[in-house]
Amino acid sequence: MNNASMTGYYLVPVAQGCPTTIPAGTPFFQGLLDVSEMADNTETEVHTTIIPAATTPGDYHVVIVTDWETVIAEENESNNIICATITVTDPGASPPANDQCSGSIQLVPATTCVNVSGTLNNATASGTAQSPCDLFSGPALLDVWYSFVATATEHDVIQSANPSFDGVIALHSSCGGAELLCADDGGTGANESIHATGLTPGNTYYIRVYDYGTIAPTDPVFGICVTAPVVTGIEDNSVGEPALFPNPTDGFFTLRVNLTEMTDVTVSVFNASGQRIHETELGMQMGGIEKDMDLRMYSAGIYLVRTRLGDRAFSQRLILVDDLNNR
Repeated sequence: MNNASMTGYYLVPVAQGCPTTIPAGTPFFQGLLDVSEMADNTETEVHTTIIPAATTPGDYHVVIVTDWETVIAEENESNNIICATITVTDPGASPPANDQCSGSIQLVPATTCVNVSGTLNNATASGTAQSPCDLFSGPALLDVWYSFVATATEHDVIQSANPSFDGVIALHSSCGGAELLCADDGGTGANESIHATGLTPGNTYYIRVYDYGTIAPTDPVFGICVTAPVVTGIEDNSVGEPALFPNPTDGFFTLRVNLTEMTDVTVSVFNASGQRIHETELGMQMGGIEKDMDLRMYSAGIYLVRTRLGDRAFSQRLILVDDLNNR
């Protein structure tokens, strides 16, 4: 059995929350509510309406009131209110130039992170599947694309976020090609990074960026860069470059670095597959520092220790052995 009745709609900015009551006299625009009764006595509702052209773009709760005639005359009770969330965009606005993989913006790898400003403003979904590292149910997948030509066999892709941005980044072998790696380690406001190994110098790789949520972030702007880490040896290096000792190690080792100014220090460890297995944030540091680290819970093999000193990144190979005395 099908019924059709008029329904009132009211837009409320997401920041204001979904109302529990609506004051009498609230202006509504009307739509058609179709209610279809199913065989199991449940109902599905299809709401059809047109958002007024003068509506300011942004994120809104669509407050659906199933008895809008009553609301005109008296304050409405919460049991007549249904809230859904939508993003209103300007239909006349153009998507960003890198909205599709074919229009990707090229990044140039550098030894330090040279941030390029990007945005998801007016981005559309490219049709690429949700990344496997993104475990959220039903993200909007409004994505943009970047590319770079590999200059080495390993590169870092770093996406920096603003306080409302919850980024997901993925590395692809080509437009429409296999997804090689992805990162969704942090929450809202956190940076994301991919450490890619086994790359072919001269080949072009593609980076996809989208937000974790079901709607566009309040601030859709982010930064992105590609670095080619400086590979150093195990000797005591010059000021500002880290040293690891002993190397080889049974898993217990020390990182030493000298810093001539206050610098934000983060140490990450990757296995041979390029997976990050450990990360320590030392925060702002200055002077000579030594940090003991313990990887004895991991099996013998070759690991990569990446030390980020502000906008500089250094990678060093660390060899873990089962018995340091019998190597």
